[in-house]
Amino acid sequence: YIILHCEGKNTVYFLSEFLLVLMFTRMYFLVRSILNYTEFMDPYAKKLCNAYGFDNTVLFTIKSKMAINPESTVSYIFGLTLIVFAYIIRIFEMPRYRMDDNDIFDSYFESIWFTVITLTTIGYGDVSPLTQPGKVTTIILAFWGAVLMALIVVVLYKVFELKDDEVMALS
Repeated sequence: YIILHCEGKNTVYFLSEFLLVLMFTRMYFLVRSILNYTEFMDPYAKKLCNAYGFDNTVLFTIKSKMAINPESTVSYIFGLTLIVFAYIIRIFEMPRYRMDDNDIFDSYFESIWFTVITLTTIGYGDVSPLTQPGKVTTIILAFWGAVLMALIVVVLYKVFELKDDEVMALS
């Protein structure tokens, strides 16, 4: 058991809950492995990148995917963030809310609601974390949400940007 003192009450966690959250770090390795088997990481691409004086890394692959198909790339990032962070928040907040006979985080949908509202930097305040691990996770989620919203703005700009022939037709 892990006991944390949160807002005047002790919250009891199982060690397995913290280990489950740590298991989500494996998602990084899964995503990295998937990106290693794209057309941007094959031997020809490595040779081409070395000829231009840089190494093709996973970051280069993400940048390339963003340049070619930004809508789906940002959608995948947003969806993965939503699923992972909603589950982590639910793990950290469910024991504390159950102590108060409140079933907010018993529903996975409520965790998704909280995650979307935090990611989009709206923050209604109807649901908020009460535990220290939940608050730390929410801080990380808020910063990541600011980055993700900036990416969405860039993608929307690219979608609605006029092409050269459209600019000529407009003038």
